[in-house]
Amino acid sequence: MIHSILIGVFPLILVVYEWGLRVALGTDSTAFIGPTLATAALSCLMPLTRPLRRAGLTFVHLNRQALPGPPTGHILSADTNVAGIAWGLILVGLFAWEAACYFSLRHPELNTLSMPTHAVLGACAYLTSLTMNYFARRTYE
Repeated sequence: MIHSILIGVFPLILVVYEWGLRVALGTDSTAFIGPTLATAALSCLMPLTRPLRRAGLTFVHLNRQALPGPPTGHILSADTNVAGIAWGLILVGLFAWEAACYFSLRHPELNTLSMPTHAVLGACAYLTSLTMNYFARRTYE
């Protein structure tokens, strides 16, 4: 439970820390919000790229019973699917990060939904990674 909460909160703590540091140093911190959130999204997706090996269990999908299996463990197809989706989202997240960097450096005044466009891109990437982590953790339980 605590681990699931930390996955979502830790990158936000880093964003707040970075914002506080930039305020203390007297630099404009709004231009870094979008790229920072997009980077946090990518870092949340990286642990999902490796399927979990479940030691000692064989899952029968028809009735969801756990039966003893070989000690090496098995990788379920659901875990493999999560890893594939995570890699696809990382690729999309890289484009979101690049776009957030571009908009924060070249067009910081451009707004979408009454927020800076780079912040909207970063927030969308971050929310997508949190959603992916939520559903991935459900397949691991």
